[in-house]
Amino acid sequence: MALFLGSGTARGAQPQSASFSLRGSNGFVVDVTSQGDEVTVIASERRPPVATFGPSGRPRSAGGGNGASTIYTAPAKAVGPEAVEAALGELGRIAVRFRPSGRRVVSTAGEACGRPVRVVRRLGVFVGTISFEGEGGYTTVAATSARGSVGTPLPPGCRTPGSTSGAAVASSSVSIGSAEGGAVLRAVDPGTGSKFRAAPGSGGVIFRALVEERNADGVTVVRRAQAGAPASAFHFNRSLTRATVTPPAPFSGTARFAARAGVRWSGSLRVTFPGLSVPLTGAGFRAGMGRP
Repeated sequence: MALFLGSGTARGAQPQSASFSLRGSNGFVVDVTSQGDEVTVIASERRPPVATFGPSGRPRSAGGGNGASTIYTAPAKAVGPEAVEAALGELGRIAVRFRPSGRRVVSTAGEACGRPVRVVRRLGVFVGTISFEGEGGYTTVAATSARGSVGTPLPPGCRTPGSTSGAAVASSSVSIGSAEGGAVLRAVDPGTGSKFRAAPGSGGVIFRALVEERNADGVTVVRRAQAGAPASAFHFNRSLTRATVTPPAPFSGTARFAARAGVRWSGSLRVTFPGLSVPLTGAGFRAGMGRP
């Protein structure tokens, strides 16, 4: 998912983005990015699942490992990266102006972006109102300033130099070395938009879940979770007619797939995102298996 979107600068000018991050309550990190006509707020337990900028203005690689994040996207109420304004409804409000420090940082995002990209960021402080409270109060932020930067955005899909976590999030093309061969299991609930996937990953299997919705305030909410595990957490037969998955946190429970005399996808499998716990089995789900 590309969170660095169209430019709000004049035609022919270089695109610019604004970025800052703060510590939220309960161990969460809240990252804010503004570019063009959108403001994105990412609440994550570790680093965000996409490349962002740290407070130093240098590119920060996408977070890897087991974890979950929730991404909120709202229309920007100000044009240009010097002002970040967005109404998040019940979730809060952001209205800050950039005060440059006079310092800048020049870095290069290399082959992970497909080509060398020169990144120039002006450092400073965003001053104003930063108010955010996740659903059910899973994390809160209330601040009047935050260190950050304004400048060259990262291209869509950029993972930053040395990052392999972005590749793990984007795809799973590494085969599991087992006697049974590799398999991919997918389960989707068209009614709720909940999606689950188990597929080969480096050293075992990667489980992913995704839920996307638009809330009553017009904010687009994308919830993502990922967990790596040994291959034994995804057990299946050679004909791909039966399977059992037992992912680690942020998942819980077990699910079973059976494709004889009709397809069944059942069990207690759930995923816990920031702000929401979602069942990943039930009558609404459609499941299937195939080879990688």
